[in-house]
Amino acid sequence: MEEELKKVLRSMPDYYYDFELGILLLLEDNNEAMADTIDYIKNNPDAKTGDVLKYAHQFVEFVYEDE
Repeated sequence: MEEELKKVLRSMPDYYYDFELGILLLLEDNNEAMADTIDYIKNNPDAKTGDVLKYAHQFVEFVYEDE
C-alpha cells in the first residue's frame, strides 16, 4: 500500500519530498488511511499538497502525556 501511496503523491503537480515524507509518517502502519488518501487524491485531481495534508491529518490521533 505504501508504494502505491508514494506513486500518487509523486504524481501531484506541487509535489515535494518533505510532503511525501510527512504523509508517510502521518499514515504509517495504517493501510486503511493510506487507501482512503489514495482515493482522495485520485478523486480530486485539482487537490494541492496542502489539501492532502489536511485530509490525511484526520487519521492522526494525538496523545499528550503529562510531563
